[in-house]
Parts: sequence; structure tokens; C-alpha cells
Amino acid sequence: MINNENKTIIVITGASSGLGRDLAISLAKHKENHVVLTARSENKLAEVAEQINSAGGKAYVFAADITEERDVIALSEFLKNTFGRVNVLINNAGLGIFKPLVDLSSEEWKVMNDTMVYGTFLCTKYILPLILESVEPRHIIINSSFWGIKGDTPLCTAYIAAKFAQRGMSLSLREELRYHNIKVTCLMPGSINTPFFDYGGGWPHDPNRILSSEDLAEVVNDIIHYKGNLVVEEIVVQAVNPD
Repeated sequence: MINNENKTIIVITGASSGLGRDLAISLAKHKENHVVLTARSENKLAEVAEQINSAGGKAYVFAADITEERDVIALSEFLKNTFGRVNVLINNAGLGIFKPLVDLSSEEWKVMNDTMVYGTFLCTKYILPLILESVEPRHIIINSSFWGIKGDTPLCTAYIAAKFAQRGMSLSLREELRYHNIKVTCLMPGSINTPFFDYGGGWPHDPNRILSSEDLAEVVNDIIHYKGNLVVEEIVVQAVNPD
């Protein structure tokens, strides 16, 4: 088992690209954080970990499909054997396919809900016992979306349904875990300057008018390391003049 007594062990799902990648890189700049990266592509995860480690941070990689229970169980066993605990779980993995509901295939609906709802359930279920074994900070962050509270956008039915579900999960989970002094935060960002909208039929955004993923990562780091008897239960983060 690795000696990490004074480090904050942060597990990030969907860490091979987009916000998850940028979260990992930014959080690892803070030397108290050791990040564990998980996603399906081991090669992409290795590239992110190499960037972090070569810059003096510390990253570990475990490839897993979070929609597969056996993969998430294997991830939890890796975490237990490597660290003995986890401080923070960031349920970040997600994808969007944007088209009229009548044109959505059953497979497209299912993959979005499997990733963002079922995957969040599986990761939380199997990693939570390791958070219970840790000391502060002890935190679960669910990356929902501004669309998790504002659903009046066309072409997004499956995506918005999943994001509302993630917010609902965080509301109930927070009440379950507050008596264990585990914090639960629902993160609800607006559009972020990542490749997210390059896929799935999205629409172009002005990168100067949407959120920087690096800035958002600093917000997340602050939330994780707030001291004392407080929790940021929900946070909406938007650009000043969003596109």
C-alpha cells in the first residue's frame, strides 16, 4: 500500500478528456491532492497521467467502464489495495447527444442514462465505503449541469433527464451522509470550453463567453478543501456573459 497519509485522494470519473481531464490536471497542481483517473480508454488516461506526473503532480490510472458493475468493483478493489481509503469522489463522466426526441434511438437514450445515472450510482455505491474509512476531507461531488435545474432547452430530453436525476440523487444522498460528516455537493456548471459540443450534434459556442474548465477546477478545489462545519450543497457556476 502506498504511503499517502497526508494526501487527499481524489477519484475522477470521465478523466480521459474534457472537463474530467482538465479537473485532474488542475487539481493535481495542488500538492496535497493525489488524483486517480478513470475512464474507458487506458491510453488516453496514461497521456493525462504523464502530463500530471511530469509537471510534479501525482496521478494514478485505472481504466474502467463505469456502466459495468464488475469494472466498478475492480476499481474499488484497486483503490482499497493501493490507498486503503478515498477522500473525494467526483462523479464527472457524461456525454450528450442532442436531437429531437423522436429521432433519438433507444441505444442513445440508454447510453446517456447508463453513464450519468447508473454510473454515478455504481461509483458511489462501491467507493463510498472507502470514503467512510478516510479522514477529512470526505466529499462526494456529482457533476450535474445548469440544465439540471433549467430544463427548457429543446433537443436535450435524454441529457436533461439524466442531469435532473443526478441532482435528485445528490439531494437524497446528502441527507443520508450528513450524519457521517460526509459532504455532498451538486455541481451545476453552464457551458464549458471543452470538446463536449464537438460531438453528439451540439451547437457552436463562443469560447470567450463560456466557462474555462481551469477556472471551474479551482472552484472545485476550494469546495473540497473548505474547512469547518460547512458544505456547499449546490453550486451553479456560469460565465459572466454566457453564450
